[in-house]
Amino acid sequence: MASGVLLHRLVSESAAIVIDPMRLSMPLPDCRAVELVPSGMKREAHLMPLCVRPRDLDAAGRAALVGWIDGVVCNRGDLPALLIVDSADSTERVFAHLRRLLIVWLADGQKCLFRYFDPMVLKHLAWMLDDSQCAALLGPCSSWCYWLDGQWRRLEPAAPSAPMQLRFDARLSAQLQRIAALNAVLATQRDVIDEARRIERFRAIDGYIARAQDRGWTREKDWEAFAQLCLNCHPRFDEHPRVVDLIEQALDDESEFNDVVCAMGDAFWASVVSDMTRQDGDSTRART
Repeated sequence: MASGVLLHRLVSESAAIVIDPMRLSMPLPDCRAVELVPSGMKREAHLMPLCVRPRDLDAAGRAALVGWIDGVVCNRGDLPALLIVDSADSTERVFAHLRRLLIVWLADGQKCLFRYFDPMVLKHLAWMLDDSQCAALLGPCSSWCYWLDGQWRRLEPAAPSAPMQLRFDARLSAQLQRIAALNAVLATQRDVIDEARRIERFRAIDGYIARAQDRGWTREKDWEAFAQLCLNCHPRFDEHPRVVDLIEQALDDESEFNDVVCAMGDAFWASVVSDMTRQDGDSTRART
């Protein structure tokens, strides 16, 4: 349960709390929430998060906010998009930074909404970003806390650094666009408790999806189907000669990969597993 001294301290000492209004499972109490809308984006205000200044609330207001957060966490049918921001800087500077982060430019020139306040995005940013990128993401904030997998998690920079703007290079831009598909695949897998193994799995599945992109597939559903075969068939199933021919034919026919997978049947994929496993054994014996 999230109630108690820890949550009360998190809320009372925070500079801001960012809340996704589209995923509210309980009505928000009267806590002077304001819309966090970048300049020129008033038409898209419904897509933007709300922001609360706990320091502006009296004791009763903070207690009501703590009770609401505790209720959201304990009754989460859907994971709450909730971010508790800590900073010694001015509230105005923190708000300006959080507002500026909402709209980002990717390496290909595409502008997109950056849902950094969503725990399902944050859990990947924690391993996707290097130290300098993480510091740029947090900006004037000393830490971000979010609720995920039954506990409060904290994202903080490795070390203080000079202010810089978060830039999405080609690698990070591509990874950001794969997060939805990555989460869809992860939802079908058993959870892993060990953090190092969790990150290892995240990286592996992201790599499978990237390989699907390299093979020419552009739909998220096709990326997901490709990654599922890497997990459930063989990590290199796409190197099997029959699969290579199948992929080439599907791309020529402009067929969707997910449809091709379903059409081939279990016997086909069982034979791929058998052949690739035997090839792995032969390679192991050759090295010894």
